[in-house]
Amino acid sequence: MSDVSCDSDIQPIPLITVDEHGDCVQGLAEVGGKDWDVIVHFDSHPDLDFGVMPRGVMKELSQGSILGCAPYVDVATWILPLVSANVVGCVVWVRPQWSEQLPDGEHMIGLAFTD
Repeated sequence: MSDVSCDSDIQPIPLITVDEHGDCVQGLAEVGGKDWDVIVHFDSHPDLDFGVMPRGVMKELSQGSILGCAPYVDVATWILPLVSANVVGCVVWVRPQWSEQLPDGEHMIGLAFTD
């Protein structure tokens, strides 16, 4: 068996594991969740609903702050607020074969805020 060494330029990847999906937002905020390129989401459902949030929280999201949305997200509504705050740029949904809410492939989702 050979020795394994890590390149000193490689940064560790934070891993956040939660029981309740919405708790991920708090976890991301605590580890400095900003400018994440990718979230890998293992689930049988895509969880791509936005939910309802107060206007002030929506404004915070549009300015890149995610902490204010934590009380308003749940199992189905925690991913798109992170995308709308530009904290996450790409969501990879890993699902079982029988789960077919979205077809396989790459999908672009547009988000917009209105008053």
